[in-house]
Amino acid sequence: MLLAAILLLQVQIFAQQHNLEVASSLADSVAWRLPIAADTALVRTSQSDAQMPILQAIARTAPVKIVSADAHFGDFLFLSPAVWTVDYSPISRNEIKRTISISLTFQRFSQNVLSPPETLAFSFTDTLSYARAEQINASSPEFLRRQLPAPKETLWEQYLRPAIVVATLAATVWLFFSVRSR
Repeated sequence: MLLAAILLLQVQIFAQQHNLEVASSLADSVAWRLPIAADTALVRTSQSDAQMPILQAIARTAPVKIVSADAHFGDFLFLSPAVWTVDYSPISRNEIKRTISISLTFQRFSQNVLSPPETLAFSFTDTLSYARAEQINASSPEFLRRQLPAPKETLWEQYLRPAIVVATLAATVWLFFSVRSR
């Protein structure tokens, strides 16, 4: 029984994905929904670190050719820079909720006409221990790294400890004045 619990704990720890793995999975979801009409995806975009998961995901669906900014030939996709957000919110003293989201706006350039912008948005949410979240966050690339919030305070830390301090202070003041008046 104890061995089974230890094995399940290890499986749960290893099942928690790194921010970059989640970003890659979300980028795959975006790439599958992009309207790539030809055998080769002609893409015009910036080649920043935040854009690389998207370009790699597109390359997994079709060969990618980056089109220069002054090129006006053929049909291509114009990708605005991807907006990645990572949000951490405390659930309890030991657990934190992680949400990673992507929003990508794109336009199709076809027959010398740029289509209206379309946006694809996806998100992923899971629960991590604070220790695991700190490890993942520290080893993530800059565009997927955020400051972790303080853990949620327990009932003791939030109400009882301040009440005891106030009561002790009030008793000290009362004793000081009651002894002084005699």
